[in-house]
Amino acid sequence: MHNLKMPDEFTNLKGLHSMMFILYSRISNQRDLKNSEFSELCTYYDEIILPCSTIYKENNILKRQIFFKTPIIKWLWYFIFIKTDPNALLTHLRRVRSFPYEGEERFRTLILDMRYCEIQCDIILLPEIA
Repeated sequence: MHNLKMPDEFTNLKGLHSMMFILYSRISNQRDLKNSEFSELCTYYDEIILPCSTIYKENNILKRQIFFKTPIIKWLWYFIFIKTDPNALLTHLRRVRSFPYEGEERFRTLILDMRYCEIQCDIILLPEIA
């Protein structure tokens, strides 16, 4: 976390637990966590559980808003997809658009949804070059 030059507010135990939930999105059931080697993650579970793996699989704007309003997500998204490597996001958007079945429609819906989340969550999701 220090190599990323993360703000101090994210370099504590809660920030580390948040990063683990983000990186290991299958860690999502508190009951299973209590009986695993990751049981210490239960400490902040109710405060930091993020619907990382489902925010775009399900058509649920509320999940996306919770996700994108989370301070660590705002910082990471900006650092990775806006500041460091906007082409990673652009490549993904091109892949969505070129999908053989309804690619253009999926692309338009995704862009509209991302623009809506930008306004609702006070976050920049799309780089200027998008």
